[in-house]
Amino acid sequence: MLRIIIASAAFASLLSAVPALAAPASVRVEGIALTSSGTGRVLAATVEYGDLDLSTGQGAAALYGRIENASAAVCGKKPFSKRDVKRFEACRAKAAASAVAAVNAPLLAEAAAGK
Repeated sequence: MLRIIIASAAFASLLSAVPALAAPASVRVEGIALTSSGTGRVLAATVEYGDLDLSTGQGAAALYGRIENASAAVCGKKPFSKRDVKRFEACRAKAAASAVAAVNAPLLAEAAAGK
């Protein structure tokens, strides 16, 4: 009986030492890109961040940069008309905000707020 309890405790401590299994290391960034006809098309990108430590400002800032780049990519090429520029910027802002919220990391939210 004592062996089972010790083995169970050892297994439980092993599981708690593997945080990567508990949280995803990627986030989906979605946006509506303007097409040449002026209509929108939903595009998405996956941003990986398993190599970053989001408990540091540097890691959070690096992930926010990746999210910003992905947001620009999924919202299409930057347009030239004032109306379309506003739509493009709104798309980027919404896509980035959604991805930041999905990750749910306090320092990432700070990085996004500080831009």
